Amino acid sequence: MLTGSMALNCYRCRACPTILTSSLPCRPADAEIVFRLFSPDYDISREAVDSAIANSHFSNLFHRKAASR
Repeated sequence: MLTGSMALNCYRCRACPTILTSSLPCRPADAEIVFRLFSPDYDISREAVDSAIANSHFSNLFHRKAASR
């Protein structure tokens, strides 16, 4: 059974935002790797990644194709 946001992914309704929620424990040395992994498909800036890691905070990732719908 799918519930919550996983169920919404199956319906693909245009009014529902596509959200990627994850928690990645990262060190400053990991910033370049994180940036390179996500940058082909997500709007992400290296500065945002650096800031999120330095401040133990979060950064938003927006999927390029989903955002253009």
